[in-house]
Amino acid sequence: MPAAQLYTSNHQAGYADVILPLNMPGMLTYGVPVDMQERIQVGMRVEVALGRNKLYSGIVGRLHSDKP
Repeated sequence: MPAAQLYTSNHQAGYADVILPLNMPGMLTYGVPVDMQERIQVGMRVEVALGRNKLYSGIVGRLHSDKP
């Protein structure tokens, strides 16, 4: 199954903290698009943008509604 894609946008239903395979402390927070709200789950593999042209595969560590 392909990874879900989380990107920063104005059409988000909530937030996901994502664990990335990078040498950095903690998780990064991404907006969850409205159309993915029902199917995104903790532990799911997702594809996220970091910087302009970099895409990384990560794991959803937490779902929440707290604006970063």
